[in-house]
Amino acid sequence: MRPTICSLTILFIFLCISPSSFAQENEEVEKLNARLSLVFVNDNSSPKLVSEVKARIDRVYVGMENVKVDFYIGEISEGTYIGSQTTNENGVANFSIPEEMGPILDTMAVYSFAAAITDDSQVNDDEEFIEVVRSKIELILEEIDSIKTIKFFVGRYNGEGISPVEDVEGGIFIKRLFGLLPLVEYEYTDSEGFIYAEFPEDLKGDRMGNVTIVGKAEDTDEFGTLIASETIAWGLPLEVIDYSEVRELWSPAENAPLYLVITVSVMVLGIWGCIAYLIRQVLKIRRLGRA
Repeated sequence: MRPTICSLTILFIFLCISPSSFAQENEEVEKLNARLSLVFVNDNSSPKLVSEVKARIDRVYVGMENVKVDFYIGEISEGTYIGSQTTNENGVANFSIPEEMGPILDTMAVYSFAAAITDDSQVNDDEEFIEVVRSKIELILEEIDSIKTIKFFVGRYNGEGISPVEDVEGGIFIKRLFGLLPLVEYEYTDSEGFIYAEFPEDLKGDRMGNVTIVGKAEDTDEFGTLIASETIAWGLPLEVIDYSEVRELWSPAENAPLYLVITVSVMVLGIWGCIAYLIRQVLKIRRLGRA
């Protein structure tokens, strides 16, 4: 009788615990379906590949952090692997193409790249392929008749050299502390491959007057994203004010504004005057009581 009761007890415990255990195991191995994107960025400082990994969580697509993305030139194989990068908190992996790949890219008129997710613990495997035409971008800064002119050039390589590309949408910007200030936005290159802009005379730079000018064509179908930048002393020198020597509200106490010093002093004297008057009246009342 006792063995039967023990067996039933063990079976009961197993039935109660096992489903939750299996459910936990299933939750641990269940992966999300990833959305993988790939963009080629032709930056005049260093070309790179930008991949974004998103997954649908609670009906909203969010960036997946700490997902390893492998990058390839051409098809996906061991021989075409060029490196990997882990996504940041926004689900973006920025991979700078190694410098040793430069001679290989210089021989190609069309670039083929691939990105892949393999055996990740969070999302299922996925692949993405892109092809972009090899491009030439240039930012030309000229001062003609005292007018500071900016020209952003977009061209493509062909068998005989570089030919200008017409109707590429882009813009010219000034790099500021919190973003890009547009001088020309949503313009198209002309028949010579240029977008033009005039530099404003009243724009401030750093202490030396330096400003960074950026020409940008974002996510084009043929070339990817194109970015060219140059730094030049065209801005007004930034006047640095030592606020410890001027009388402002945010200055140290010894350099407080005169109107503030006078106002506070009058208020303090008025308060102490009222206190002195009250004390005097109390003393008078006391003397009258003794009399």
